[in-house]
Amino acid sequence: MQKKREQRIERMQRVMREYHTALVALNMLGELLAQNPSALNTRRLSPNDFKNLRRNLETTFLVRLFAEFESGLRDLWSGLGRSTVPKMLGLLASLAAVRAVPATAVRHVHDVRLFRNALVHEEAEHAPPVTLSEATRRLQYFFSRMPADW
Repeated sequence: MQKKREQRIERMQRVMREYHTALVALNMLGELLAQNPSALNTRRLSPNDFKNLRRNLETTFLVRLFAEFESGLRDLWSGLGRSTVPKMLGLLASLAAVRAVPATAVRHVHDVRLFRNALVHEEAEHAPPVTLSEATRRLQYFFSRMPADW
């Protein structure tokens, strides 16, 4: 039976597989629209909707990826017998301290968190962008430092 940590990492990997599947679908739709620019009209969609999808796809999946990561950490937190519901900043700091996660790895996760917050909350401070593949690597590394099961 798969341990909780591996299950949570697998969930993040599934987000990436869905993202790559969406890229394939976007390429196919792009080819269709090149041949027939009105192909989306029957769905009350336009080529601009397609352009917006293509432009926002990676950040949309980054938000999903971070949601999986946060959900996993909260599951771990409660699995460790904690009844509090800390903010993400405190949750990361507490788990990183307990599991001796290197400071660089914690900072990398905070960078992903800040970028995600900038995407989701319009009033959030500006954060340097993080690619989806880099975010995946950073979040999975942090999670790999957590206990195998809880």
